[in-house]
Amino acid sequence: MKDEQLMQLQKRIYDMEGIGKDMEKEMHGLRDELNRRCLRAELAEQEAEDFRRRVRDLEHQLIEKSKMMQELMLDSSASTSSVRHPFTRFMTLTILLPTRADSVTMLQNGKSIRAHATEVNSVCFSGSGKVAAFTASSDGTPLIFVRVSEDGELVLSEKN
Repeated sequence: MKDEQLMQLQKRIYDMEGIGKDMEKEMHGLRDELNRRCLRAELAEQEAEDFRRRVRDLEHQLIEKSKMMQELMLDSSASTSSVRHPFTRFMTLTILLPTRADSVTMLQNGKSIRAHATEVNSVCFSGSGKVAAFTASSDGTPLIFVRVSEDGELVLSEKN
């Protein structure tokens, strides 16, 4: 009877050792999965932080460009003549527009016009290769047109 009890006890011990080894393998797999998920979470957090930083930079650029545009519009509306004139050479304006993370496009040789409207209310895009960037709020007459030249520069133009 003792031999039989010892055999049963020994069998239980072997079974428990087998179960323990299986549990160790399972725990190892779970640890690996946890490490992979932690790494993915860290990468996602880094990407999110990079995205938040990029958004802050773009918001800052938008504020700066809005201030520049507001000053330009105020300068245009403060002219002595109240009659709308054709486009005239006003100043050299440099605006940085983000296109990719490592490059920017420059808008140079800026032109402006004098108009009755002092408020910008829309941005319109056309398929003809030109972009009507700002439209007057009084009658919808385009104030400024921006087009992309063959070499990739943004150019202010006089006609739409």
